[in-house]
Amino acid sequence: MNVIQVVYVAAGLLLPLYYVPQVLKCWRDDTQLAAYSLGKSGTQLLLRTLMLPFVFGVGDPTMSFIVSLDFAGRAAEYVAAVVALRRQSTTWRNIAQRSLPLRGWRKESDMPQWQREPAYGHYAMEPGQHEGAERADGRGPGPLRR
Repeated sequence: MNVIQVVYVAAGLLLPLYYVPQVLKCWRDDTQLAAYSLGKSGTQLLLRTLMLPFVFGVGDPTMSFIVSLDFAGRAAEYVAAVVALRRQSTTWRNIAQRSLPLRGWRKESDMPQWQREPAYGHYAMEPGQHEGAERADGRGPGPLRR
């Protein structure tokens, strides 16, 4: 083996190790995978699946083994994500919608973006308002944290 082949094999053996923490995160998740892109994962798995016939057709056993490890890592990550979502009672339809990054599938809020309250909106104080005062919209300030 020449240097380029050694680097390819070393990188190919190390790359699938990076799937392990992601698989474990998905497996333990209880947030409906809020910070995880199932669409990205599903698309990458689909594209890698489409590439497999070419890789195996080349006939290089080392390349086939390395790509198979990457495929196995991607598949394990995706399966762990789907299993985590199913454990959290997510429907198959919702999983399919999240797996395919098609813009029209996702339901957007009917309220225009500029009218949505920002995530930090319940912390905002209006001018002239002091601690403990009720807000103009009728909500109280809630518990204060210091």
